[in-house]
Amino acid sequence: MLEKFGAGILRAKGIVEFAGDGGPSVFQYVGGGDVKIEAAGFDGDAPQPMGIVVIAMSISEAALIDIFESHGLGPALITHAAAGHHHQGPI
Repeated sequence: MLEKFGAGILRAKGIVEFAGDGGPSVFQYVGGGDVKIEAAGFDGDAPQPMGIVVIAMSISEAALIDIFESHGLGPALITHAAAGHHHQGPI
């Protein structure tokens, strides 16, 4: 996502499971910085929420939906905020 949209991604964060990691991870990106990833550390059999929230600027809804769909990230809900920002996360 960062390779495709670059500075258009203002912030991204979420809880995801990477293949072969053995459990969910928390990731966070704040525009211009590094992507930070660490183990989520959920206890036992508790439900494990998964999802990604993206705050973007100057990126079309269609482009955001396409990146989610093409990477198997599931359905998305897009809302509009001030100054044309899009907030996207799982439904």
